[in-house]
Amino acid sequence: MIDGSIVGVKISNKAVQKLEREIHDRIEPSVYPRIRIIPIDEKIVLSVEVPEGPNKPYLYLGRAFVRVGSVNRRLDRKGMEELLYFKKPSFDSLPFEGRAKIDEELLKELVRRARERRGMEIEYTNTADMLTRLNLMDDKGLKNGAVLLFSPDASFIFPQAVVKLRMMKDNKIVDEDLITGPVIRQVDRALDFIKRNISKGYIIKEAERMEIWEYPIKAVREAIVNALAHRDYSSTSAVQITLREDSLEVMNPGGLPPQLKPEDLKREHPSIPRNPRIARVFYLWGFLEEWGSGTTMMTEECRKAGLTDPEFSEEWGFMRVVLHSKRYVEKILNEGERKALELVRVKGVATREEVQRFLGVSEKTARRYLSKLVSLGLVSVEGRGRNIKYRLTEVVG
Repeated sequence: MIDGSIVGVKISNKAVQKLEREIHDRIEPSVYPRIRIIPIDEKIVLSVEVPEGPNKPYLYLGRAFVRVGSVNRRLDRKGMEELLYFKKPSFDSLPFEGRAKIDEELLKELVRRARERRGMEIEYTNTADMLTRLNLMDDKGLKNGAVLLFSPDASFIFPQAVVKLRMMKDNKIVDEDLITGPVIRQVDRALDFIKRNISKGYIIKEAERMEIWEYPIKAVREAIVNALAHRDYSSTSAVQITLREDSLEVMNPGGLPPQLKPEDLKREHPSIPRNPRIARVFYLWGFLEEWGSGTTMMTEECRKAGLTDPEFSEEWGFMRVVLHSKRYVEKILNEGERKALELVRVKGVATREEVQRFLGVSEKTARRYLSKLVSLGLVSVEGRGRNIKYRLTEVVG
């Protein structure tokens, strides 16, 4: 009754068993409520207790509902995606089932880096205290994030926590590696593999010799960091990095949070880490920014290097990032642009008039060709007015 008085019900044990079956058959994942018949004030009351479950959302006949005030409303697809993303405990926050060795020196190095790179006033005490302060340990023991970040046996305990790398030429693998160990160490080890397989050149700037890599190293490191910090560690798949003759591809299991789309990554966007504890340690280490600026930095670095923007996409449940080299850039030039580039390459330095005569085109067309080469970073401009010259800026190995 609406006044709260007890009316009571007439129900048999057979009816209770039928109710249990219907709840089990109609709700997915299965739930197991506690159903009791309780006598109160000489009346029979049916008690149904359903504890909160960890596998949200629960579907009734294939549909999910959410309670809004006193009304049950069906959950739409967007609501389902957000519920799945935000209500599911992050993998790095789950209690670790078992025992694991923690590298104390790695923790001490984190403290040093946090002091130097983030200006934090923090002192090393002991392993348990530091892990507790990082929210990677509680009175019940270690959390998965502690093992992934600081255990030398991380990849043995979690076989998916590895990075697979390969270098492809003519559709054949010419170099490959499998990187294991604490994920905080995997970033630089993956970067070392990439460096030994890409070209490097040099320029002299203000009397200083500077390295120029085939891909901007800051952008490459950020792609690796994002893959390791934001991957889905509940997936059995590894982070996969593939180098080809004109591209570098980084793939990690787990897509973007439902609020973000790939195109959002080239502009300011909120930071929504899949593994907040791992992301926090990466930030303290100096790898990761907390405000979602990493992917915009990647785009800026590629543009400064004369490369096309990074490609961000979601495929097969993976996040995919592709960087293109200048070899790729040359492939997207038309015939006239390629010939203009070849002239500059042969001469080292060329004028607009020389390009115009060599190609037999109008002044407007020659300027358009050279403007595109400049915008792509393949050539640079020297001088002003009538003295403008175009110099090759291509990185050579």
